[in-house]
Amino acid sequence: MADANQRRDRGGNGKVCQAIKEHFDILEYIQACGYHLEEKKQGEYQCVEHKSLWVTPAKNIFVWHSKTKGGSIIDFVMLNDGISFEETVSKLRLEMTGKTPTYSPIKYEKFKKENKPFELPQPLKDKYRRVFAYLTKTRCIDHKVVQDMVDRKFVYESAKHHNCVFVGYDYDHTAKFGCVRSTGTKKFGIDVAGCKKIGWMVNPNRPAMFITEAPIDAMSIMTLLKEGGKDYNQYTHYAQSGNPPNGMLQYHIENNPNVKTVYLCFDRDDAGEAFVKKAKMELKQAGFQGEIIRKLPMTNDFNEDLQTHTAQIRAARSPVLTQSKQRLVSSQKTFQEDNLCISR
Repeated sequence: MADANQRRDRGGNGKVCQAIKEHFDILEYIQACGYHLEEKKQGEYQCVEHKSLWVTPAKNIFVWHSKTKGGSIIDFVMLNDGISFEETVSKLRLEMTGKTPTYSPIKYEKFKKENKPFELPQPLKDKYRRVFAYLTKTRCIDHKVVQDMVDRKFVYESAKHHNCVFVGYDYDHTAKFGCVRSTGTKKFGIDVAGCKKIGWMVNPNRPAMFITEAPIDAMSIMTLLKEGGKDYNQYTHYAQSGNPPNGMLQYHIENNPNVKTVYLCFDRDDAGEAFVKKAKMELKQAGFQGEIIRKLPMTNDFNEDLQTHTAQIRAARSPVLTQSKQRLVSSQKTFQEDNLCISR
């Protein structure tokens, strides 16, 4: 079946679409959406939930016979999420960098998404080696911070695909949110099907709350606080995980009456500023009377700040440090010196 987007690809998005198709493993992506696939004949997989949905991993394509649709990862996301071509490309571009989309998808009536029960991926029964390697080595998050989140069941490694799963708990202490992040070279992020979009909340009802875009950013701030000699567990950490539904921040503020200071730690880009504007509006609607402080990362986001900070520390400790590296290190302020000066 011909790719339905070939004509559109000839426009300005051709190279972007090609990069998306080459980046994503469609079999892995569809499974991450909550579908179960079984190999029925050599090289072809059938969906358990929808018998007419077939995937051919070798060609990185799908065919959904009952809907008379098929094609690439772009076609699948358009069909599964019920969103436009432009929204799909935007969504997948963001997922390539491990971010969730910042728009609210418009559902097409003829492709209504089926409601699926919330079910977290099965955890790995062995040690979470890949998750620890990804979070500590790739993302530079402190090992003790990762161990703390694992021990408290906020983070685990899935048995299938060895993805990193972040679990969000509601105020009745039950898991109602989950998001999956790849630990491999092909980066993607997706929410668990059927979850309540409450995000990822750690240590509710502390006097000060850090609000970030993603759990990785929240754990990066935990690490930077720890390195700065502060107890990160004295703060509430709320990662909204993409663009939350309207009223979600108001919901959290109403359930955290002890919060007197809110730090808005969104990315240094247009989407981050849009989140700041939305957050301030919802805090006002919630009747929040405390202090609101915008904390800008020195780079694009707080994990990039952490990686830069970690690289500087490692370079400073290196016995073979060159003069140029020394000048670079000495000329730049560290994250704690400039950005996360918390006196409370």
